[in-house]
Amino acid sequence: MTQQKGFTLIETLVAITIILTAIAGPLTIASQGLRAARISRDRIVAIYLAQEAIEYIRTVRDSNVLRDETNWLEGLDACMGQNCTIDVPAGNVAICDGGDCDALHYDDNIGLYGYTSGDDSIYTRSIRINELVSGREAALNVRVTWRDGLANRDVTVNENIFNWQ
Repeated sequence: MTQQKGFTLIETLVAITIILTAIAGPLTIASQGLRAARISRDRIVAIYLAQEAIEYIRTVRDSNVLRDETNWLEGLDACMGQNCTIDVPAGNVAICDGGDCDALHYDDNIGLYGYTSGDDSIYTRSIRINELVSGREAALNVRVTWRDGLANRDVTVNENIFNWQ
């Protein structure tokens, strides 16, 4: 009777299963980590886009007050009580058609988001201004939305501004 040395088929399959399990675990964790990093990056960009709109509105308000304009929100009429878009690089304010705002464009050459140049981005920004106390206080609502795979994500920033004149 001769003894055969080596692995049986079952032992080989068990060894392959153990190796695959040892490899699949870290790959799954790495994949989830990359997905979380991408979601975080997109959320940070959305927060910056919302803050950019608020800063633009503050700049317009401050310019109007310093020039002694009668209307402290002059130039932002398209946003009063309805959704609007603000193209910060071009300085344009426009009403959103049917309440739905267009997607922002990203221009690789200048590294800015706007509506006049660049390729479509994943972000849509809508701004609404409601005057709370006539001539004194207004509520700003900026909402940035984007699509992440099958999920719709959004960031909303609310802030009140005052006529400091």
